[in-house]
Amino acid sequence: MSSVPHRRGSADARDGRHGDAAAPCAPRPRRRAVLAGAAPVVAALLSGCGEDETPPAVPTGPAAASPSPQASTEQVAQIVADVSARVVAADGARDPSLLAPRVVGTALEMRTRAYENLGKVPGLPATLPTPSSDLQTALVPSGEGFPHTVIAVVTDSADAAVHHFLPLQLADARSVYTTWGWARQLGGVTMPAGVAPRLGAAAVDAADDEDLVLAPQDALALFAAVLSNGDAADPSDLLEPDTFTEEMHASIQAERAMLNPDVPADSLATIHEEYTVHPGELAALRTADGGAFVAGSLRSSRVITLVGGATMSSPDPELALAGTSGAFTQEAVREYGATVVLYVPPSGKSGRIRALAATKSLLGARGQ
Repeated sequence: MSSVPHRRGSADARDGRHGDAAAPCAPRPRRRAVLAGAAPVVAALLSGCGEDETPPAVPTGPAAASPSPQASTEQVAQIVADVSARVVAADGARDPSLLAPRVVGTALEMRTRAYENLGKVPGLPATLPTPSSDLQTALVPSGEGFPHTVIAVVTDSADAAVHHFLPLQLADARSVYTTWGWARQLGGVTMPAGVAPRLGAAAVDAADDEDLVLAPQDALALFAAVLSNGDAADPSDLLEPDTFTEEMHASIQAERAMLNPDVPADSLATIHEEYTVHPGELAALRTADGGAFVAGSLRSSRVITLVGGATMSSPDPELALAGTSGAFTQEAVREYGATVVLYVPPSGKSGRIRALAATKSLLGARGQ
């Protein structure tokens, strides 16, 4: 956490609010601050699906030569095991080259930057989860078109009670399935009836809003906007409250208070975190109820801006990456990457867009 900024020159604290207008406001009552608890097991997550029987074990063995839902499920089990093995090996050696060819994009960047950051700041907390080879279930399309998208649910390598949503994509017939990220199931998540993962799920185009409350790309953009600016960014109230958003907003408000003790808000320093959708990383598949699971990547910058000549010295290990010896006279910036999974309901039915899973990781820091 950042230490308290100190004013240079005049000791008088200015009144009023000096932060940027986009800083997250205090949540309205419908988004009360709740910290995420332990993720429930998949059976609980799917408790609203009306399927009482335990799903059959995922078959293993060689994949069939021709595409079919069953063959795709077998391939998913093998791919998940390969992804997990490569991540475990890379983490052990702190060598991102061992992630190839399965791990790409945001997931590769998160791991690469984490290994670099740990080399610079040995005490930096590790925040990267590792998916296991234990495939629980998956949305598997049956078509032969490309790109071919699968969304798998797997357990965590260190805690079987934790689950991750893992999008997998095959660009063309000459490529291999790759993943650009995985997102941890959020605490308190319940699934609406009729959206259990299934075989034969249809892919959804990023801009396709037919029969959906919002197109997948627009749902991700709205989620990023609410993370950045609070409820004001969702005037139609399309997003259901979730623990990830509430945690992010609560941490901003806590850091704002710490930066400005015993003075009006933002008198010594302002703080704002802006989220954007990372292009080129989106996976969307239809659910049985006509809605869609949507997975995507985000980037964010959390900026502390010192005002009125204030200075700040911070012991925060994240800000130690800025290379300023913990001293700042103008600004301090942390950069993050995130993978999120949303459920977008079908249009014409009750229900709001829900965040199902999210994982966020530090990429770096800078400042002056």
